[in-house]
Amino acid sequence: MFEHEQLGLETREHKGIPLIACKGDIDLYTVKPFLKMTEEEIERSTGDLIVDLSEVPFLDSAGLSAIIIAYRKLDARKSKLHVIAPHNHPGVYRVLEVARLDTIISVYDSYASLDAALGQTG
Repeated sequence: MFEHEQLGLETREHKGIPLIACKGDIDLYTVKPFLKMTEEEIERSTGDLIVDLSEVPFLDSAGLSAIIIAYRKLDARKSKLHVIAPHNHPGVYRVLEVARLDTIISVYDSYASLDAALGQTG
């Protein structure tokens, strides 16, 4: 039987915005905890949400669907989903780009580029 690595999830804040940091693949086998955590964070807060995918080596269609669900829930209440996905990280950034999610969701290369877009410093 094929073993699947667990997805590590951590919640914290970045400059007052709730953040979910992910570590490991987000795929059919690991997406449920990610979905649950995004739903909980969206319910808990009233503003934007950051999802850090910089330590996610692989994202499949189940992961894309989970991101779209989070985006739609936030968009319905006029909040934004911000995704950190380094451009030199093809297992995730390229998937977001091919699926054209980068055209509707704010995707940033780093925390510095996120902060610059939000008009925040240091």
